[in-house]
Amino acid sequence: MSNKVSCIVAAATGLFALVVVLMVLGQASEPALADDRVTLTWYVWDNAGQWENQMIQAFQSTHPTITIELMVVPLDEFHLRLNGMWLQGNPPDVWSPNHSINGFKHALVKGWLADLTPFINGSNPLDLGDFFTESIAMHTVDGKIYGLPIYSGVSFVFYNKDMFDAAGIAYPPTDWDDPTWTWDAMVSKAISLTKNYGDPERVQYGVVAVIQGTWDVYPWLWGQDLYPPSAYQTGFATESYLDTPTATLAYQARQDLICKHHVSPSPEEAPWGEYGWFSNNRAAMIATGFWGLWVFQDVGFDWGFAALPKGAPGAKGATYTDPWAMSSATEHPDEAWEFIKFLVSQDAQRAYMQITHAPPVRRSLMPEWSTLFSDTMTITQVQQVHAGALASGAEAPNHLLVDYKEIYNVFDEELGRLWRDCNASVTETLASADARLEQVLDEIIRRYTVPTVTLDVSTGGVVTTNDGLATLAFGAGTVSETTVVSVTSEQAILESPGLVSVGSVVRVQATISGTGETVTQANAPYTMTVGYDEGALGTLVVRRVAQVSGVQESTLALYWWNPAARTWEREPSSQVDTAANVVQATPTRFGLFAVFGRRQVYLPLVMRSY
Repeated sequence: MSNKVSCIVAAATGLFALVVVLMVLGQASEPALADDRVTLTWYVWDNAGQWENQMIQAFQSTHPTITIELMVVPLDEFHLRLNGMWLQGNPPDVWSPNHSINGFKHALVKGWLADLTPFINGSNPLDLGDFFTESIAMHTVDGKIYGLPIYSGVSFVFYNKDMFDAAGIAYPPTDWDDPTWTWDAMVSKAISLTKNYGDPERVQYGVVAVIQGTWDVYPWLWGQDLYPPSAYQTGFATESYLDTPTATLAYQARQDLICKHHVSPSPEEAPWGEYGWFSNNRAAMIATGFWGLWVFQDVGFDWGFAALPKGAPGAKGATYTDPWAMSSATEHPDEAWEFIKFLVSQDAQRAYMQITHAPPVRRSLMPEWSTLFSDTMTITQVQQVHAGALASGAEAPNHLLVDYKEIYNVFDEELGRLWRDCNASVTETLASADARLEQVLDEIIRRYTVPTVTLDVSTGGVVTTNDGLATLAFGAGTVSETTVVSVTSEQAILESPGLVSVGSVVRVQATISGTGETVTQANAPYTMTVGYDEGALGTLVVRRVAQVSGVQESTLALYWWNPAARTWEREPSSQVDTAANVVQATPTRFGLFAVFGRRQVYLPLVMRSY
C-alpha cells in the first residue's frame, strides 16, 4: 500500500474538471432527508482535489440542509489522526478505512464501522445489482456490509510500447492463463531491453519490479503466502512464513534483477523514485498496482498493461478494494447514508473513473472504462487483463490485518537491505526478518488482550499496558467496591491549542464487578507512570504538528480528556522525570490520559555593540 498511496498522492494534483458530469450529478441526486441543517465530516487523505470538490458541490446543490466539511489530512498522519479523533469522541462521519495504512479489518476490530445493511435494505435503499459481487463481498462480514466500494483495482505489468517496438520484442500477454508468461520470460525480455548499463545518464532498464505495492504480497507470484489463511478472517496472524524455501526463492529472484541480471535499478539509482524510471522513459516495464493507470496518464509515450509473470504454479496477484464507510458513532446516520449513496452512484463513479482511470465496481461502467485506453490497447485486451487479474487475485494483507503499519515497518526496514546491498544474504535477511515479524505479530495479538486488575476496598494492585509504557499502581481504598480496571495504550495524534501530544494515549476504564457499571472517579489517588521516547520529541510528525523544531522536554506533563468540555486539561499532580523519561501523576479520575508538551521556540540572538 505504501507505493499505492504515495503514487495516488503524487498523481492527483491538477486533474481536469468534468463540468458535464457535475451537472448530471446534481440532477441525479435525491432530496435532502433532514429539515434542520447538519454538517458531515468527510475525512480524506491529502490527494483530495478535483473529484472531491465536485462531489461536495453537486451533493449540496440538491441537499441544501446537509453541509459536507472536507477534512484533508497528510498521508503519513492519516491513521494517527483518525485514532486520535476516535479516542476523543469526534470521529469523522464518512471516510475510507483503506486509505489508512491500517485498513478495513483494523477499523472493523476497533468497532469504528457502522453496519450499512439496514440502510441498504431500508426505507432509503440501494440496489446492489450493478456492483460486482466480489467488491461487495470484500467488506461483508457475517452477513453485514460495512463498506461500499469506490474501486477494485488489481496489479499489472505496465510496459513502454515504444521501447518494445524499437527492439522488435513482443508485448507481454494480457492473458493471465498464458503458460509462457513466467518470471524467467519477463527477465529475458528485460535483458533484451536494458541498454547502457553502468552509465547513469543514458541507462535504460528493462524492468522496475515494484511488485504490487507491499513486499509481503510479492511471494504470491510463487504461490507462497506469508500468513495463515485464518489471518485474513480474524485480522490477526499467529505465525509467518517469511523464511520458507519458496519465499527465499521469490526474494532472491527480486534481488537478482538488480545484482545478477542488472536489468533493474537499485534504490540509490533512483533520484526520481521507482516510478520515475518508467515515467521518464528510462525503463521498459514496471510491475505494480492498478494506480499506474493514473500515475502514467501523461508520460508522453504509448504504454499498455499486461498480466503479472508467474514465478511458479499457483501464483496470484494483489487486489485493492477501497470502500466508503460510515462511522459507527455518527450523530447523523441518515444523512451520512445519503452521502455514501451519492458517492457510489453511477454518475459519481463515472466521474471518478474518468478522472483517475481507476477500474469501476459497477458492471454498467465497464464498457466505458475499457475505451479509455483505446489509443494503445483493444477493448478485448483491456477487459481480458482486468478480468483475469480479478479472477486470479486476492485482497492485499494491508486491508485485512490489524495494526498493519507495524507489519509494514518490518518489511520496509528489514528487506530494504536486499535491494541496497548485493552482498546481503537473502537467506540470512529473511531469517532475521521472520523472527522480528513473528515478534510483532505476537505483540499485536497481545495488545488486543487488554490487561486488567481487580480491586476491592481493602486491597490494591498494579497493572501495566501491553507495550510496557504505562503502569498504574493502586493502593487500598482506591475504590469503594470490587472494581475491574483495564488499561490500554495507543498511538495517536491529538489536538490541543499550544500543546503537542507525545507518546502513548492511555485509556483507563473502571467497571463495578458484577454489574458492569462504569466508574469515573476513584475514592483515593492512584499512581500513573507513563514513559516517552526522548529521541522522538523532534521527529517528523511532532515537528509537523507543532510547526516548530520540537518539544521542550521539561514541559511534558500528563493531561486528561474532559469529555464534557471536550478539552485536554493538565493533571495538577503531574511531574516529569527527564532522566528516567517518564511522566508521573496521582490522579483521582479514570478515563483518557496523554502526555503533552509545549512547543519549543528558538528566539534569535540579537547582538548589539556599544
